[in-house]
Formats: sequence, C-alpha cells, structure tokens
Amino acid sequence: MESSRSFWCKKIIYWWLLCSVIYSSEISSNSSSTESEFLPDFENAKLIGKDSENASHMDGDSLMTTTTYVMTFEADDGERITFRVGRAVYRKYFIGDYGRLTYKRKWFRQFERI
Repeated sequence: MESSRSFWCKKIIYWWLLCSVIYSSEISSNSSSTESEFLPDFENAKLIGKDSENASHMDGDSLMTTTTYVMTFEADDGERITFRVGRAVYRKYFIGDYGRLTYKRKWFRQFERI
C-alpha cells in the first residue's frame, strides 16, 4: 500500500515538473516578442462610413434588442479599417471627419480631429 502511494506521488511530481518546464519555456518565448506588438498604431484617416445593426430576440416574455455600432475609416495609404464602437463614440463623429486614428489590431482607441 505504501509503495503504491509513493509511486503515485512520484508520478504526480514528475508531471507537475514537466508541465512547469513547458509553461515557463512558453512564457519566455512570448516575452521575447518585440515591444512594438504592444504599442498602438497611429494613422491619419478619414471617417468614410457609419452603420448600426439591430438584433432582437425574445427573453422569456420580453423582447431584447441589441444595437451594434460600426465605423469605417480610410487611411492615407488607402487601407480601410472597420471598428465596432460604443454609442457615445458613434454619435461623436461625422462622415468626412479627418484626423489621427489610434487603434490596436481591431480595437478602436480614439480618433482626434485635425
């Protein structure tokens, strides 16, 4: 009985060490990424489109409606970038506004008119 318990304890410790080594090597490979991956991108851009999408569904006896707000920008190099934004941001800007767009991947950060 005692040797069986010792066997399982050794096996658990072995797997824990193996997983720790794999996890730590994964972290060290990710930490060697360039700092630019974490910095936001900046573009001079023009707001060329605004759209809102409504979706409704029944939740028990009540009707639930969700609105998604979408803004599309065109950068000076011709690239088009689309973001989902909140209602306040959506209402703040107008089609044709030109300014400095700050974003990271597909996340809108801010837009400052120039």
